[in-house]
Amino acid sequence: LTQEAFPQLVNAFFDAGDKGLTECTLLEVIVRDQDYVRAAKALAGSIRATDYMGMLGDGKLYVLLSNTNEENAAGVKERFRKAGYECRSGKGQ
Repeated sequence: LTQEAFPQLVNAFFDAGDKGLTECTLLEVIVRDQDYVRAAKALAGSIRATDYMGMLGDGKLYVLLSNTNEENAAGVKERFRKAGYECRSGKGQ
């Protein structure tokens, strides 16, 4: 997604979540060397087709897990860890 589209998508999911229409989890990927392209390529196979990866205004890489609560995000976090990337829960922007 483009840098303009991803924040809009995140906001739309969080707005829908606030209305009880869906649930989602936003994960911030910790990229120590700031090579976000390499990180995105390494992690692309670890997410579903219904999940989204992009950058927010803070310049960091995030993954939006659609239809996923925090508890269910644990499996994704573990797959990312195995690929060499830590992540933490992000916040909507």
